Amino acid sequence: MMADIPESIQAVKKELTELRKVIRYHNNRYYNEDNPEISDYEYDQLMLRLKAIDPGLITPTGPKDAVPQPMILSFWVLVGLGVLGLPQTSQRCMGYKDSRAMHSAMIMGTVIIGFLLLSVHLAGALGRAVIPGLAVGDMAMPSLILELLPPFWAGVFIAGPLAAIMSTVDSMLLLASAAIIKDLYVQYVLKGDSSRMPLQRIKRFSLGCTAAIGAVVFMAALEPPDLLVWINLFAFGGLEATFLWPLLLGLYWRKANAAGALSSILVGVACFFALSVLKPSMYGIHAIVPSTLAALLAFLLGNRLGASRSA
Repeated sequence: MMADIPESIQAVKKELTELRKVIRYHNNRYYNEDNPEISDYEYDQLMLRLKAIDPGLITPTGPKDAVPQPMILSFWVLVGLGVLGLPQTSQRCMGYKDSRAMHSAMIMGTVIIGFLLLSVHLAGALGRAVIPGLAVGDMAMPSLILELLPPFWAGVFIAGPLAAIMSTVDSMLLLASAAIIKDLYVQYVLKGDSSRMPLQRIKRFSLGCTAAIGAVVFMAALEPPDLLVWINLFAFGGLEATFLWPLLLGLYWRKANAAGALSSILVGVACFFALSVLKPSMYGIHAIVPSTLAALLAFLLGNRLGASRSA
């Protein structure tokens, strides 16, 4: 197979391998041993050479326009305005002590979260330059940790996120099964009378729901996406398309009613799932943008119909 590869490509691959070894060596001398052998200028030259080999690695849209500009602009809604529609976010916002505490939290949260996000995103992007051989983007952070930190601290920094992930997953499983039992079964089947359901039956029902949801999640995990962040963004988008306008307009628009909120929820969920599954050509725009627009129109139309019927 190697014989079929043009010599120029083989030369570039060889240079990438050598350049990776040199950068890793000098990273270790600079970060771990505090005894650099080259100046910052010389180190920058190594990075510039890496840029010359593959300039797409340091461009906003990625190699071969992997992340088009409309997708980048869509993220202003997905991880910007749309975050106001996340139930977990709005719930915490309603728990502030007073307006002064909320205003202080807005400033502190912007600075802290901005710093964390910028650092993590830069680590992921520049990780390809420091470790050019990365084949999977999700390996950027673990590889950098193992490369730059001593073994003990590398283990601590890797174990921490894994523990947080495990805690979040089991919490979501319990929350989902509780929502099915309490909000659906007890509310609509038992008409709100939980005393009609014996304790042992509740335990068996809860265990069955948790096992069923866990099995579905396990099956989905057998074929993960190329980047795990897409799972997170899909969940964010679904919640935002569902709850953004019912939360915002329900809190700040006096004429909002239940018909408008229900219409927005149904249209937002249906639109987001349809666009995410069918994947029609939208010129690089993320599904959250048309979904939130459709949900807004549905809220206004449903609100008007609901108001006319009540009148």
